[in-house]
Amino acid sequence: MASAGDDISQVRKVFADFSSRFADGSPVPAALRPLLTEDFLFQDMDAAAFSAEVASDPNLVGGSFTDITPVGFEPAKSSVRVDFTHRDKNGVAFSRQQNVRVAKGAGGVWRLAGDAQAMEIGIHPLARTWGSGTCAGTGFDVIIKDHDVGNSSAVAGVVVTGPGVPPEGVKYVPAVRD
Repeated sequence: MASAGDDISQVRKVFADFSSRFADGSPVPAALRPLLTEDFLFQDMDAAAFSAEVASDPNLVGGSFTDITPVGFEPAKSSVRVDFTHRDKNGVAFSRQQNVRVAKGAGGVWRLAGDAQAMEIGIHPLARTWGSGTCAGTGFDVIIKDHDVGNSSAVAGVVVTGPGVPPEGVKYVPAVRD
């Protein structure tokens, strides 16, 4: 525990270093790669795919990461899971990420490790009107994407259950793989 405070400040520094790459515009993906672990995996994207996607995200230009809160420590992996908020260049929050792992590697350097999800899974609330505006509907979209079938061969399926979902749940079964 003696080094916990220093480690947390180093974890926060990883996010400051990441946002600094976007201070004056979109960086090249290679500029982000040193901030990611070798085994990085975030919503089924490895380090190369993630770097390419976020380097082209205009919301990150001039933005920041705030409210970085440790939510779990994994001493065996020399890592911590954190929640944090993305803010745009005007300081407006546009997303909240949960359970993102930051790991200490060689030389005691902390790097982003992702969320370790072999599939992208998200639930998004909906509120819609149609026609003359007199009809309205609410609900949610369940989004499941398997961008890289090579890292999810052990996934037999995904079932989403809970209030507002049919009793048997919403099911996703991967396509048959050869």
